[in-house]
Amino acid sequence: MLFPAVVGDRWRERVGGVARTRGVTARTAEGLAVLFGQGDTQPAFHRVDDAVVGLARPDGTLIEPYLRAPIRQGARWAYDGAQGARCEGTVRGDDARGTGLDCVQVRRRCVHPEGTLFGPETTRVTDETYCAGVGRVHARTELAPPIEGATPGDVEVIAWRVAGAPARLPETFGCDGFLLLPSDVQAACGPEWRWESEEEEGAACVHRFSAGGRSLEVKAADRELEGELVVREGRLWAAVRGGCGAERTRRLEGLLRSLLAR
Repeated sequence: MLFPAVVGDRWRERVGGVARTRGVTARTAEGLAVLFGQGDTQPAFHRVDDAVVGLARPDGTLIEPYLRAPIRQGARWAYDGAQGARCEGTVRGDDARGTGLDCVQVRRRCVHPEGTLFGPETTRVTDETYCAGVGRVHARTELAPPIEGATPGDVEVIAWRVAGAPARLPETFGCDGFLLLPSDVQAACGPEWRWESEEEEGAACVHRFSAGGRSLEVKAADRELEGELVVREGRLWAAVRGGCGAERTRRLEGLLRSLLAR
């Protein structure tokens, strides 16, 4: 499986020097995987089955196929992109990118007609690496001709927790190793809780949420912490402070313990 989609799977991405955590937060009645994370304003729906993996509309209509069976070197597939773009995907070969995993590189190339998305006719090329049991670990997008002021878009996955695969986490503890999703707190405390920020304070990672003038803070560190809920797993601690309520806050205990586990 080159695109895992179990609810709770999560990845830490570095996009243009900025890190964020995204994950699978739900599966729809149509069987689509819903991806959402820090900084997202709306969920992304993905069709994931034995025939195809790709971005989809909520009703299951495929928008952009990332992968099509069979996945073997030289395999190609054509599709219609946004606003009349002509697109083709190609499996280019193996590319483990130092992960030690079984990986493939895929190139998606789209030609956007003049007067549409980019103005002049523009070719958009995206090179991606997918690894078995983990998913996408790298992506780079370039435009030709280049747009003034724009730089190639790079996405590098630096950590993950995926069902059925060993977790990959940095040796030094921090926010890159504490993969909390906004939906984790919303599932326990209620959908009204909005993720506000993530900050590193010394050796601690702090996530802040708000709801109707109330605030909630989830902190993790390699030292003892205090709060309404305190969880310890080995040498690591997590604590919750704020207005979620004792009963709902306790629902976070198991999740926090799993996020601290090494």
